[in-house]
Amino acid sequence: MAQEFWDEKSQGQGMKKLNIFLQLNEKEQLKLLSLLEEADKHYEQYKKSLEKIVEFFKDLELKYSYLSEENPEYEGTYDEISKLVENLESLAYKISSPYEILNKAI
Repeated sequence: MAQEFWDEKSQGQGMKKLNIFLQLNEKEQLKLLSLLEEADKHYEQYKKSLEKIVEFFKDLELKYSYLSEENPEYEGTYDEISKLVENLESLAYKISSPYEILNKAI
């Protein structure tokens, strides 16, 4: 099971990574797999939380878009929120998964 998992995650990554994993005994492989699965669950929760933050600011962006159409005083706030949304989305989607981090470390 652990071998199949590693093969799937390391496809196209070269034999070096696979060989390192194969040097571990079965107990160590299972422990690593367990740690990666746990880290991945936290990673997915973190990503979902970041997506909620992005959605919050997108809602604010829409609100201030309408407000700025009615009152030019809100244009600066709208512009700042728009830049924040763009930057936040860019950064949030660049966060590496635990598997990617491990692959980069190897």
